[in-house]
Amino acid sequence: MYGRWMTIRIFSIILFIDLLFPSGGLLTGELSAADVVAQMHRSYGKVFDYQCIYITSNVDGEQIDKHTVRYFFKKPSLIRIELLEDIVEGFVAVYRDGK
Repeated sequence: MYGRWMTIRIFSIILFIDLLFPSGGLLTGELSAADVVAQMHRSYGKVFDYQCIYITSNVDGEQIDKHTVRYFFKKPSLIRIELLEDIVEGFVAVYRDGK
């Protein structure tokens, strides 16, 4: 089980790097650290919204607490949070400008 998740994480990281650097400049060693940061900043500037699912598992003796949360982010300052698997399943919170 650990090996499968590690493979998925490594593949995700490689895919993320490939999306940030489609020309392959990162792999050729031609970019400085400042170039990498600048290119990441430009790439992030093209992203207007995204979402992710955050899954945590906490083990306390024989009790396992699993929490699944879906986050939606939209620029400039909108965040929506949905609890998918928790004590209050179906809970939705929306934050705009920190409120």
